Amino acid sequence: MEEQSGTRFITNEQLYKQVIVPVSAASSFVWIGTADIKDLHVHSRGKVLSFLSILDGLVKKKVSIRLLHAKEPGANFRRSFDRYPMLWDSIERQLCPRVHFKHIVIDGKLAYSGSANL
Repeated sequence: MEEQSGTRFITNEQLYKQVIVPVSAASSFVWIGTADIKDLHVHSRGKVLSFLSILDGLVKKKVSIRLLHAKEPGANFRRSFDRYPMLWDSIERQLCPRVHFKHIVIDGKLAYSGSANL
């Protein structure tokens, strides 16, 4: 993760490169808050993978994952989630219908707050 400080406005590809990609480098924890969670896919080592596979790899490295979301995810997310049984017991997942914020915090070093759902 590149060390940066201050508040910056980012959009589109910047959001992907500066917030989503760094999740895979987490060493301690990843906290995610989003109103609507989708089956996001990301580029990793020349492949396109489910973001859940990235989280699964982090769980295997003992990185704590917390997910707070507003509604039950759709069928595509659930099918993908079912492929990662380590996430079932390891991820701290909480449903709260009042959640509308979008946040990602990685190791207490990078924090994103914005409007893009995960």
